[in-house]
Amino acid sequence: MSLMIVKSPVFLLAATTLISVSASAMAATPEVAAKVPPIVQKYVDAVGNAKAISLTVSMASTGALPSEKSRYALAQPNLALVSCRLGNGSEATLVSDGKNLWQWSNKKYTKYEAPPKTSDIRPDLHFGLATTVATPILFNPKAVAAVNGLVDMGTETVNGVATHKVKVTGGGDAYLWIASDTGFPVQVTLADGANSYKIAFSDYKTGDKADKDFSARPPKDATLFTPPPPPPAPPILLPVGTPAPDFTLQTTTGKSVSLSSLRGKVVLLNFWSSAVEPSTTALASIQKLYDKFQGKGLAVLSVNTLDKPEDRAAFLKAHPELTSTFMIDPSDTTDSVAGGKYKVAALPTIYLISKDGAIAARYIGFDESHLPEVIADLAKLGVK
Repeated sequence: MSLMIVKSPVFLLAATTLISVSASAMAATPEVAAKVPPIVQKYVDAVGNAKAISLTVSMASTGALPSEKSRYALAQPNLALVSCRLGNGSEATLVSDGKNLWQWSNKKYTKYEAPPKTSDIRPDLHFGLATTVATPILFNPKAVAAVNGLVDMGTETVNGVATHKVKVTGGGDAYLWIASDTGFPVQVTLADGANSYKIAFSDYKTGDKADKDFSARPPKDATLFTPPPPPPAPPILLPVGTPAPDFTLQTTTGKSVSLSSLRGKVVLLNFWSSAVEPSTTALASIQKLYDKFQGKGLAVLSVNTLDKPEDRAAFLKAHPELTSTFMIDPSDTTDSVAGGKYKVAALPTIYLISKDGAIAARYIGFDESHLPEVIADLAKLGVK
């Protein structure tokens, strides 16, 4: 449910450091766990073992991103509330009432069975940066602690609170400040080139004093979000044994040649573009096949697609050693031979077509290492 997306390079930084909740992190070995700084372990115990906790997470506007303020409430084993509001007016809410997990924004909502533990909740919402970073820190402290390279940089007073400053090594300029006495997160800072981001954790309440209202529900005029259908499967190549679609194309020398006119010969049909380096590299290997078998019943057609005329001409002029037949695909029309008739989705794509006009073999990608395989396939078709 793509609802509130913050487009910033720092998102990659956050995703690879403080919001890492990977299976490998959850399966940290005792050796790795033993290297966790004591203050980080104190944070894990404080947040992970709290029966109930509520707080505010906020970030001032940086110019690059709007301001942000979120209210959190968590209670064992699987009660949760995240209410996020950005300075531009966007809002998003997540509620787990122990039975159902609700998430909504922009008058769209989802509803699933609530996971058994808060640490198992995976938000569908794309919150703002502060909430995206804070959510795994509060929901799954064990996974954060298992991120390799957490280093205690010493004590520092932040927002009037005595803290330990923990650097996320390998995560760029990323730091997590943890309260020395309680173990609760106090601040996260991230830097992204010229931009820096300061995320504050405040107004903590615990135990009986914590907020425990998990009754919020989507607005009455909100509608159930229906995920879009999955994208269509990529085109598959024509099956072996099926008739090769006939076509007629102009060659680069101005002649008109049809595939059917070559019936009785084995045809190597190659699709390429001067803009796609693997397909231009393949031409040298294809030329070797042409030199070896052109008098033994093999025809080679290299169909150029996607190129501008001047780019195609410049490439072929620079490579006079390429002497097989080169053809031009009208790729800007519905009559495209590459994508239309032959389902080409990557370059180079090569077909071997038998003497009677059937698809005999197919290859996606081609270089010198493929020559033995192709020579063997040609032998099966009577070209030796």
